[in-house]
Amino acid sequence: AADTLATTVSRVANGLTDTTTALDNNFANKFNGLNSQLQEVARLNAAIGKAAGDIYGNVDLLDRRDQLIRDLASAMGATAELEPDGQATVFVDGQAVVSGSTSRSLSLVTALGSAPQVLVAVDGGSIDVTSGLGGELGGLLDARGYTQGYLSRLDDFAFTFSTQVNAI
Repeated sequence: AADTLATTVSRVANGLTDTTTALDNNFANKFNGLNSQLQEVARLNAAIGKAAGDIYGNVDLLDRRDQLIRDLASAMGATAELEPDGQATVFVDGQAVVSGSTSRSLSLVTALGSAPQVLVAVDGGSIDVTSGLGGELGGLLDARGYTQGYLSRLDDFAFTFSTQVNAI
C-alpha cells in the first residue's frame, strides 16, 4: 500500500511539474510578438498624428491600430486612451507601453522554478508589470499559480505522511 501511495504521489507530482513547464512554455509563446505589435501601434500613431485633420483618410490606419490594441488587450489585458489627435496611449498595469510614436520594450524573465516575469523598459531601468497582466497571459499565470499551489500541497502531504509513518 505504501509503494502504491508513493508511486501515485510521484506520478501526480510529475504531472503537475509537467503542467507547470507546459504553462511556462505557452506563456513564452504567447509573449513572442507583443513587442512588434507595440511598435506597430507606435508607427500607426505617428502616421495618424501626421494626418490628424484628415479623419477620412485615416480610417484604415485607425482600424488597424484599434485591432492591434484589441489583440494586445486579449493577450495581456492592455488598455488604451485615445488622444484628441487620434493617437492612442497603451497601458499595461498602469505603465504606458506606447505613447505617441514611441513604444517601450517588454522583456520576459524566466528562471527555473519561478513564474515568468514581464518587465517594461523605463528610463534605463525596468518595471515589473507581471501582477497587472490580464488576458491570456494573466490566465496562464493564474493557472500556473494554482498548479504550483497543488504541487506545494502535495509536497506537504507527502512530508507529513512520511514523518507520521516514520514516527509510528
